[in-house]
Amino acid sequence: MSVKTLLAFAVSAIVLLEAKSANLRITGGEDASLGQFPYEVAIIIEDLTGACAGSLISEEYVLTVADCLELDGDWIVVLGAKDISVVEPGQIRQKISKENYIIHENFTSFEEHNIALIKLPQPVQYNDLIQPIKLTDSQRDLAGEVGVVAGWGTSYGAQIIASPVLQWTNNTFLTYEQCIYDHPIFTEALRDEHVCLAPDYYKAPCVGDAGSPIVVNGEQVALVSYGYFNCFLFKPNVNTRISAYRDWIKEKTGI
Repeated sequence: MSVKTLLAFAVSAIVLLEAKSANLRITGGEDASLGQFPYEVAIIIEDLTGACAGSLISEEYVLTVADCLELDGDWIVVLGAKDISVVEPGQIRQKISKENYIIHENFTSFEEHNIALIKLPQPVQYNDLIQPIKLTDSQRDLAGEVGVVAGWGTSYGAQIIASPVLQWTNNTFLTYEQCIYDHPIFTEALRDEHVCLAPDYYKAPCVGDAGSPIVVNGEQVALVSYGYFNCFLFKPNVNTRISAYRDWIKEKTGI
């Protein structure tokens, strides 16, 4: 597997643009409105040099990817946010540390068992801007279904440039055969725990969107994991299926 070709979408040393320049976004995405995705959580280094995302699944727990939590830095979670470059009214920010992490026991890299939980230092109270997302219990094949994905990741192909304003887009899930067609590099990487998402022209998750929830009909079915470094190559990205880890999540959280 070539690290020059594939990249975990968790990233440190990311450049955060000024909000006024937020035409740069989750590749090809649109600005979210405040409160449009109340389950969306930003996971950022305090000096804004790193970014991942996650989903609020209860008053106490955030679901994300494990490789995000391996990155060094003073991390904070931001809830109820649209623009993470400022402290908006209604935003909640909590500092987190390794004591708050629950990383899957078999995690080795972004390619395998890339899932983790954060237990918030303080439980949050729900309001119009902060709500949990329901996790799917379905084992169905997602191929052909359209998922909604939002995040604060980069938009410029192979550049590490992120928008502070939450962006969103719709993308279609692929079959295994569609995912590896003309992309033999995925043949070795894909496992039962994975599901692929197709780019829609320039619309796709990108660097900095790791951990972003992918939602179908109000239920989270996957979370963004990794893909090609240049997000403008119209290649699929690989995501962690919630159904593959539903028992693990219940064991750790009771949810």
